[in-house]
Amino acid sequence: MNDSNRSSTISLHMIEDDTMIGKDISETNI
Repeated sequence: MNDSNRSSTISLHMIEDDTMIGKDISETNI
């Protein structure tokens, strides 16, 4: 696995984490 593939996979997981965090925040604010 080369670095570009690994970094894109990591950023993909970061985006998923951000959406999960955003969902948690919006649910708490309700």
